[in-house]
Amino acid sequence: MVGVAGGDLAARQADLLTEVDGQRGRPGIGNRRGLRDRRALGQLGRNIADAELPAIWDDPATPARERKRITRLLLTDVTVTRTRDTITAHIRFPAGQTCTLTLPVPPTAAQLRKTPAEAVTAVDELLDRHTHAQIAAILNNRGLTSGEGRPFHRLIIRNIRDEYGLRSREQRLRDAGMLTLAEMAGRLGVPAKTVKIWHHAGLITGHPFNDKGECLYPPPGPNPPTRAQGRKLSERRPTLPTAPAHDA
Repeated sequence: MVGVAGGDLAARQADLLTEVDGQRGRPGIGNRRGLRDRRALGQLGRNIADAELPAIWDDPATPARERKRITRLLLTDVTVTRTRDTITAHIRFPAGQTCTLTLPVPPTAAQLRKTPAEAVTAVDELLDRHTHAQIAAILNNRGLTSGEGRPFHRLIIRNIRDEYGLRSREQRLRDAGMLTLAEMAGRLGVPAKTVKIWHHAGLITGHPFNDKGECLYPPPGPNPPTRAQGRKLSERRPTLPTAPAHDA
């Protein structure tokens, strides 16, 4: 094909469309007497397609309205049918030729944004040991991205958990027998504030279940900490949890 560049392309495009328009408007084009004209019109369309249509169509300077005009002139009609999996277009040209195109149904917007299965599996595994923010950091370090191609953050992890019905970090700890702050305070016979102080001092073990630092606690062992007035917390020995730690 001999290409047409610059202003010559635009000028040739206008000439071709004008010529085809003239053929389209000739008397008798819609009946049997116009058969010869329809064949000529079809041949003209093929000449455009074979010679210069690709260059005209792909030219950034060709406006959308001209592409629509070319389509109307080169095609007699298009019948589109759709099934669950495919879209089929039956195309008829002015000279009577036909062709059929079948394409798969494009994915929906929701499907395009769907979280990769690898990421969902990783979130499910990591919820056993980590909070949402920690999981997001781990997945980003692994080079994984969300369904929209974005880095993970804690809210995306929460949404994945909810959308796929994954058990929360808190529920997993509760299923493993962990106690709430109030339950732990009741077991030890101290105020909830004291439980927090002992946890931060390392006297008891706590497992964060969210990014606010809230924890669940293993049941106290046979020798739980007790109040010891006059002794510094740093001098007291921590107690061992009765359940295995879940934060690795």
